[in-house]
Amino acid sequence: MVILSITAKSKRMYEVKTDGESFVLTAEELYRFGLHETAPLSERDRSEISALEVPEETRQEIYASLRKRALAKSGDLLKNQDYSRKKLMEKLILAGFPSSVAEETVRSLEDAHYVDDLRLAVSYVRCHLSDKSRARILNDLMKKGISEETSGEALAEVLEEEGGEDALLKKETEQIQMLLTKRHYDPETADFNEKQKTMAFLYRKGFPADLIRQVMR
Repeated sequence: MVILSITAKSKRMYEVKTDGESFVLTAEELYRFGLHETAPLSERDRSEISALEVPEETRQEIYASLRKRALAKSGDLLKNQDYSRKKLMEKLILAGFPSSVAEETVRSLEDAHYVDDLRLAVSYVRCHLSDKSRARILNDLMKKGISEETSGEALAEVLEEEGGEDALLKKETEQIQMLLTKRHYDPETADFNEKQKTMAFLYRKGFPADLIRQVMR
């Protein structure tokens, strides 16, 4: 591993760029691994370190320290909420961990069942099946970093518990009826413009057009 640059990100955090990837080390780690004399580097001094090759033993120690911190960071994040593997990876990389360390950390958490995309998706579907449309639920899961395949599996699992597609149709019908009541919609008095605006509103909520028209009659 060859270090190309070390720059200060804050008083105690430093970004290290190597010939392979970049990562963030604490000031303590810089001292521990003997890199403190090179940080921070001015533009003039960077040429002096561009050929600084880190011994393999030190490289392994650096990555072991990064893995330990990444695991601790993940624990802090997961204490407050569940994350999908994709979102946790993004959080770790944003915190300055290299992608290889982030991937290894998330994989170990998956093996220990601390990160479980299917469990997260099933929990979300159960929580929102009565107040969100199928399309909105699937869209929300996608934003959480859950794959389309896992989202579909989660939805199918919950629907099997709830009574299948008929149960989902009933729930979506009830949701539309509730929203129409909140908007004080009356099909007998609503003019064309109000009907169009109401349909557009419900469509944005993710309800299928055919069901919207049927309930609005």
